[in-house]
Amino acid sequence: MSIEQGAKDSTQLLRHRFGIFGNYNYYFHSANFHQLPEVVNCCPIFTEGKAGGFSAGLLYEYIYSNSISAIVRLKYSQINGQISDDERKSALVDNTPTNALIEHFLDTKISIAGIESFVKIKIIDELAFLGGFDFNFIVNSNFNQYEKLLQPATGFFENGKRTRYEESGKISGISILNSSLTGGICYDIFFDEKNSYVISPEITFAYNFTPIVPNLVWNIHSAKTGISFKYTPIPKEEKIIPEPIPPPEPNMPEPPQEEKKVNFTIKSVMGDKESDRAEIDIEEFLSTRMNPLLNYIFFDSASSEIPSRYKLLNNDEASIYRIDTLMDKSELETYYDLLNIAGKRLTDNPDVLIKLVGCNSNDGIETNNITLSEKRAKKIAEYLNKVWNITPTRIKIAAINLPAKFSNSNVPAGSAENRRVEIYSNDNSILSPIEINDTINEIKQTEILFHPETNLLKFLDGTLTIEAKGKIIKEFSFTENIPEHIAWDLINDSDINLLKQSEKLNCIIKIRGLDMKTYSDEKEIKINKIRIKDKRTAKLSDKQINMFSLILYDFDSYLLNDKNIEMLNDVKNTLDKKSTVTFEGYTDNLGEDEYNMLLSVRRAKAASDAIQFENTKFEGYGETKLLFDNEFPEGRFYSRTVKIRVETPIK
Repeated sequence: MSIEQGAKDSTQLLRHRFGIFGNYNYYFHSANFHQLPEVVNCCPIFTEGKAGGFSAGLLYEYIYSNSISAIVRLKYSQINGQISDDERKSALVDNTPTNALIEHFLDTKISIAGIESFVKIKIIDELAFLGGFDFNFIVNSNFNQYEKLLQPATGFFENGKRTRYEESGKISGISILNSSLTGGICYDIFFDEKNSYVISPEITFAYNFTPIVPNLVWNIHSAKTGISFKYTPIPKEEKIIPEPIPPPEPNMPEPPQEEKKVNFTIKSVMGDKESDRAEIDIEEFLSTRMNPLLNYIFFDSASSEIPSRYKLLNNDEASIYRIDTLMDKSELETYYDLLNIAGKRLTDNPDVLIKLVGCNSNDGIETNNITLSEKRAKKIAEYLNKVWNITPTRIKIAAINLPAKFSNSNVPAGSAENRRVEIYSNDNSILSPIEINDTINEIKQTEILFHPETNLLKFLDGTLTIEAKGKIIKEFSFTENIPEHIAWDLINDSDINLLKQSEKLNCIIKIRGLDMKTYSDEKEIKINKIRIKDKRTAKLSDKQINMFSLILYDFDSYLLNDKNIEMLNDVKNTLDKKSTVTFEGYTDNLGEDEYNMLLSVRRAKAASDAIQFENTKFEGYGETKLLFDNEFPEGRFYSRTVKIRVETPIK
């Protein structure tokens, strides 16, 4: 056996560690439910609990390098918990209605078997960071619950005892699988010269992202402290006889080396055609845009305060407010000015009345809370009165629980959409879309293709950077192989405003060879601006592009309401025989991908059918192209839409 082979075998063997571990775990129960499935309980809400438990198991560690290891552990754990909530309520004590203090108590005993996987990265000396996931099977799940009378100190419930609703058994409908994200630190202590025996104390924290019971908000997080005992097999030492050193080979003259070169070409793509033009054409068109107004103001849970994301003015700001300042804003940015748009239009039309309908989610702490709904509507009325001087006689207030057209309240996003105030008026102009007459710019090319070429057979890495006025606006990187081409998506991955301000783009490719030298090439992309006045001077063909967004759809709906029909009639009035109309359907990110794709197609088709125009096409994107951030309800509503593009040739 050669020296190299012996060293390799030894190194391979030292990469493996085996052992056992044990932890003491402190569990934090994060909950938001009032009862277990199929279990009677009158607790308003269980919110938190805690308990301790132990886990133990086997481990395997693969040492990738001096600083990085991978660890897999098989474990068995108990994730028990005691969740309680004290409630003061009227109850029958000794058959007498009494203001009682009642404890709702839930004791759970859950056992799991699972796999933990970590990446271990050394920080200082033998102190290391642990990070990874665990995947668990719930093998046992029992519960015990009761409701206990704490105050008054004497007396009994109607059952003659100071406890009631005492139940125990298996937790129904519990998740089979459970997962957590884990992080922490450990420290390796070696006990022999060969480092074959290791003790590793550790502290970790686990964030559980899988509910214990589906459809219940109940996650169990944990803080853990424990210790691992590891053993590394040491190979038996073998006497290695070195191979005889061969005589040196005669020196041969090195062949002349070819000069190393890097080059690239640039092509542009317009439609289905590829061109050798290294240019970007930005064309200016006349345009009319219609931004719809969603007539809802959304509120945080259990709150009647207008959220800070809505734009609110003072009296001085309201006195100089102009709607035409919204010209450069998107649909969603315009929507956040809804109260000021309505206030301005009501000020300009003193005979118009509005109606504010306050709503709540009718679940959890908002259940049947009509008072909260009324407070929300009054808060809107107060703003219109104090800032915009709209007299209370012009504002009618109503309060209900769920809205007439409510979203699915079984999911948190649906509940958030139902916490709102709806605004109505006897004059459609108060909430009519914002019409913007302006120009728009569009890039005629869809892609720029870069084709790298080099005689470097091997290299370390390479980059392609695109700069505008010395600022990097796009960068691509590659390793191992030279790509056949690098595609830059101009439609979805470029800032047209930044391109419009530039005359040219500098494109630089750099490849770092094995000799640590950098080889490069640089080329330019010319940017052409095709302005309306230039097209008219040269008598070039031109067109007007009008953009419309339909009044937003309700949750899971593709039906056209009266406002949408009215807007589609406005669209139809802009058409002539040579117009082309494109309908694009969109959805939010709630629900299944396939269903959302079908729903978006139905929305686009329904709008196309309503126009009854020959030269139309429609398509749906579902949630593959989310128009807005779906974190808040208004972003989801504005994503449920159909965008209409009308192109009409100008003679």
